[in-house]
Amino acid sequence: MRANDSPAPITVELSGGTGNQLFQLCAAVIVSKRTDREFRLDPLNLHLSMLPGSQRRRLSIGELLATHELHSAATALFLRLSNLKFGYLPEEGPSDDPISRVSTSTRRMSGYFQRFGLVEEASPEIFGRIKSSTVANTILGTKPEQYIGVHVRCGDYLKPRAQLVHGLTGQDYFMDAIRHASSITGLHDVQIISDDLAAAYSLLAKPLAEEGLTLTPAGQGSEWRDLGVLANSSAVVMSNSSFSWWGAYFAFKQHGALVVAPVPWYANGINVESILFSSDWHLINRYPESRSYET
Repeated sequence: MRANDSPAPITVELSGGTGNQLFQLCAAVIVSKRTDREFRLDPLNLHLSMLPGSQRRRLSIGELLATHELHSAATALFLRLSNLKFGYLPEEGPSDDPISRVSTSTRRMSGYFQRFGLVEEASPEIFGRIKSSTVANTILGTKPEQYIGVHVRCGDYLKPRAQLVHGLTGQDYFMDAIRHASSITGLHDVQIISDDLAAAYSLLAKPLAEEGLTLTPAGQGSEWRDLGVLANSSAVVMSNSSFSWWGAYFAFKQHGALVVAPVPWYANGINVESILFSSDWHLINRYPESRSYET
């Protein structure tokens, strides 16, 4: 317990799905450690996403949090209205690092905080929280399974607005990436997860069969179990998705798995690859007209 005159906690807003929330938790952990202040997470954006016309999101990382680390929606709203922009530090874009600008006056932060180095700094605590969770610890395996884990992102990425920012990662990329992973690892079994498993299976089943590769739909019905399919694989083929990123990171960190990632990450040309990926990951351009490989 901190003394009564200890600095006020720093609040980090939660938004997006599981992958984004994990990045935001990492940001909160790092800010807390660097400033010797407690953190709180603000779920108000998740509650507001339930309004008509919004992309619905829910709290996905509750299993990793202590009760006092999460504001209620009412408390979050009160604090936002009370403070308005006082002490508010937003992320100014995908390449921005607002954590480097945190000061004693900072009270609230928002952003996606998608940086490999940030996660590396927070990973001991993140893995500790996962290990302590009876739900999330399904992603922790003692040894890698002998298959290539593939994540195909559909869902909200099919919407026109999302396509302008993220773009769709299509069959050509996945086939090239799986061939690449198979040629290095010698693996021929492919397990696939997706937010639209039927569409993802239809996309890849026939061309993989023609090349002698076996495709298995591996969706487990929960986000943590789906993450576990990627996290415990010997190689991961990612989509341009934060959920994919975390599955790849867990596999890479636990087992030294081969990771194949798509570039560019954003369809609108914002360059984040140097801060988002490990230098050990294999990068494949996801646009057929400019196909390239980097290791």
